Amino acid sequence: MVTCFAGCTREDVLRELTRVRITQRGTPPETTSRAGTGNAVRVWNEAVDVRNTLGERHLARRHFTTIPPDVRYHPRCPYLPKPHTQFLPALLVAVRERRQLTAIQRIFLDPETADYTHKAMLGTPRHGAWQGGYPRRILGIAEGFEDARAFTLLRNIPCWASLGARRFDQLIIPDHVEILMLAHDNDPEGLRAANVAAQRYARPRLAIHHAPPSVNFGDWAELLAARMEQGANLPG
Repeated sequence: MVTCFAGCTREDVLRELTRVRITQRGTPPETTSRAGTGNAVRVWNEAVDVRNTLGERHLARRHFTTIPPDVRYHPRCPYLPKPHTQFLPALLVAVRERRQLTAIQRIFLDPETADYTHKAMLGTPRHGAWQGGYPRRILGIAEGFEDARAFTLLRNIPCWASLGARRFDQLIIPDHVEILMLAHDNDPEGLRAANVAAQRYARPRLAIHHAPPSVNFGDWAELLAARMEQGANLPG
């Protein structure tokens, strides 16, 4: 069992572990304590509009027909601390607590295919989320950025991303929200996270509903990919 408290997926952690040669001294890991909010803001400010970049190609491959809010592209995004720093192309996903930028999730991209190679958080997320649209009465929350965006495209409901199942119950839900949709993954960890979140977010005049994807799909991004491959029309 592996866990990353910075919001990385299990697949990313396992992928990085396969690259480690136990006969060699490993590269020091990146930590949020060494790379605080100030660095996240600096890298975010260096980044550019996603349009006409490798980042836009990546989003298109994920069936995002429009560019999501609060994402940018960095052609030479730093990864790993000195003296091991690499500069790689990355899609940046803003993590905000209310409106303050507290961290960024860096989705590093293959320069040829635009597929993601690995993800890493920079900064301290605290109670922040990727805020995929401003909610009125209804807000969805999902584990991953791509799942949150897929939920919005399929359900026409603003959806935020906790960027990790471990953080699913740690967000700040706006006081005016009346209905909270828990767009969790279809796996035991996702269900556990949603159950904890339902208790954590409970308050008067807030209705909380479980909203996983259809049973044949692991998450909302998978469901969106299947619908788009079938030629489905999206709402709105």
